[in-house]
Amino acid sequence: MPKKPNENGRTSHIVLNVLGYDPGGGGSHGAAVTSVGKNGSVVIKVMTLDNVSDAISWFSSECIVPPNAAGIDTLLSWPFKNNAGWRAVDRYLRKSYPDVARSVISANGLYGSMCLNGMSMAFKLREKWSHIVLNETHPKMLYRALTGKRYAFKASMTDWLQCKSKASNQLEIKNEHEWDAAISAWFTFQSFIGETNRDLAEEHQDEELIYPVGSVHYYWPNEDDV
Repeated sequence: MPKKPNENGRTSHIVLNVLGYDPGGGGSHGAAVTSVGKNGSVVIKVMTLDNVSDAISWFSSECIVPPNAAGIDTLLSWPFKNNAGWRAVDRYLRKSYPDVARSVISANGLYGSMCLNGMSMAFKLREKWSHIVLNETHPKMLYRALTGKRYAFKASMTDWLQCKSKASNQLEIKNEHEWDAAISAWFTFQSFIGETNRDLAEEHQDEELIYPVGSVHYYWPNEDDV
């Protein structure tokens, strides 16, 4: 039986797509797609786009099959019982990695581009692909958790991600927005397929939070992943 072409008429050899998104200001929206083929090969593509709408359009054009999950660098849950805007998961990360604690900021102190664009992306993804798994990411803290090193964007970080992800294509990452999107997509993919089993959202589920887009995750490395 011949393979069924997708809606664009192309035959799909892709079995899994996971997105990554880094919200920025004008012209600084990082987007990434981690695709896995039937032979197990991993391909990571990145792009810098002007706004949320352009990022959604790029995701649609890059995904031959609908995406399964997305990692977004934003707050996918909101506190409403703490006047300072701190969530339990934020306090946990600051305590666990004191050398980079300042990179975890309370909801009240975040820039609008992260909060508004990040949540806008979450809403639009759920609107377009209702069953997509959404994962909150913190690329800078995630890099610290996986490597033991402080985040400072440079070429060696792309080399590390190339090796860690085992991507079959050569990663060409132009800026930190693309890098943040790429690690968000790749790590969410790893968690989605069960390579990591920690979910900070579950570990701190006793806290009452608002979930604007419904069920979400906050996947995090296992202790032996470093």
